Order: sequence, then C-alpha cells, then structure tokens
Amino acid sequence: MRIFSAPIPLGDTGRSVTAHDGASYVLDDGRTLWAPAPAEDATDEAIAAAVLPLLANPPDRPDRKAVARKTYDDATEQLLNERAGAWGYASMARATTYAQSTVPKFAAEAAALIAHRDEVWLAAFDILEAVETDQRPLPTLEEYLAELPAAPVRPVA
Repeated sequence: MRIFSAPIPLGDTGRSVTAHDGASYVLDDGRTLWAPAPAEDATDEAIAAAVLPLLANPPDRPDRKAVARKTYDDATEQLLNERAGAWGYASMARATTYAQSTVPKFAAEAAALIAHRDEVWLAAFDILEAVETDQRPLPTLEEYLAELPAAPVRPVA
C-alpha cells in the first residue's frame, strides 16, 4: 500500500485521494476507484489527472467491504512497521524476533512492540468487523488510523 504523504485534491470536486493499494485508489471517504498504480515518481498533479475521470464514471469493482478490509489491513501493517522503524527496527516482524534476546533492552522493546501490535490488531479487527456487519459506516483511512491505539512509549532498560 502506498499512502500519500498528504491527501491529493481532485480539482474542484471537494474530494481527495489518500492512497493506492496496488489495485485501486482510496478516496478520502474510504471508497475505492480501480486503476493501475501510479509510477513511484508520479506527481500529485499526474495522480489527480488519472483519478478525476474515474469519479464521473467509476469502473466496476468487487465488494467494497472486502476491498476496504484489504486496504485497511495493509495500512495497519504499514503503521506498525513505521512504529517499529521509529525504534530502529526494519519492521514489526523483525522487532518481534528479539523477544527472547539475552540483551534486556532488546527483549523489553520486543515485548512492548508485541503488546502494541496485539492491541492495534484487536482494535483494527473490532472496527472492521463493525463495518462488515453494518454496525457502523466505513471510516476514512485517516479516521481509521486515528482510532487505532497510539504508539507505545519506548521502554528504558
């Protein structure tokens, strides 16, 4: 998933695009528009130009809830990797390998990140299950990420 650093405005529509999940653009309201991924070096203007025509005539797409689940799961994984990266680990998966470390600092950090990962995924599953069972509307990607638990405090060992 490529989450744009800031929402990209779509002309005078009042809409913006927030991410591309490999198969579709994610709009600020959580809707997806199926289109090929933009080039890594694509400008905001080029991305907006590619998405604007899709607003008026969206291509057929599979079940919105299934797509949202994949998109939001990917964003959750990216968030967790960024949080582990802030502590110097290549990824959350890599950080968890230090759980049995003989170095107390590494073991404590791994334990904190594992607990955080579990807390985040439980919250994510609750949010997405409520959407999938029509107990709540689909939040925007930004709203969803804001609802997840805040980053943990790094332990001092």
